[in-house]
Amino acid sequence: MVVATVGASALTGAVGLVVAAAVAGATGWWLMGRGVRGRSEMARGEALVRAMSIVTAELSVGAPIAQACACAGAEILADDPSSAVGRDLAILAARVHLGGGIETTRAGTARPIAALWSTSARFGLPLGDLLAASRADLVARHRFAAHTKAGLAGPRATARVLAVLPVFGLLLGQAIGADPVRVLLDRGPGSVLLVVGTVLAAAGVAWSEYIVDRVLS
Repeated sequence: MVVATVGASALTGAVGLVVAAAVAGATGWWLMGRGVRGRSEMARGEALVRAMSIVTAELSVGAPIAQACACAGAEILADDPSSAVGRDLAILAARVHLGGGIETTRAGTARPIAALWSTSARFGLPLGDLLAASRADLVARHRFAAHTKAGLAGPRATARVLAVLPVFGLLLGQAIGADPVRVLLDRGPGSVLLVVGTVLAAAGVAWSEYIVDRVLS
């Protein structure tokens, strides 16, 4: 259906419509991907904070570090079998239990815990204290990010509304008989204006997202 529509548009000379639709579709896909990645990162962060809490609790009752990490990984996987943090933490604990080293580069999403574990083993520092301090830092960072995102929700929504506002202008123009759609679908300057306008709207959305990322970083 999509291929047929694109082919028909190209045959009728509406190349600008094809390009504009591609730009708009790519922008929408990019925004969806950002949303999915953001939710995944948030879930990983929450799982990491929970893992640190569990490992700290296990260490406080005298459990060996490998066993504490294994318990944390098992508990997280029990609630979310697809959790990368739980899987990587369980693998890390199993590797150390079998005599392997604490390789932070192979710890995946559990790398922060592996790094603290390695630091504790190297310098003789209590791992429980290191985990507690790191957990407090992560919680503070997540809280700041959540508050900042909430504060920027309005400006971000405004930027997206402004990006699609020209569409309502086109509808209004059609309603009063100006027929802007015919002009934009023409092979002449109208087609160029359609592409330029769509690119500028997409650039505005991308720039607003870039500003949000800079604030959160």
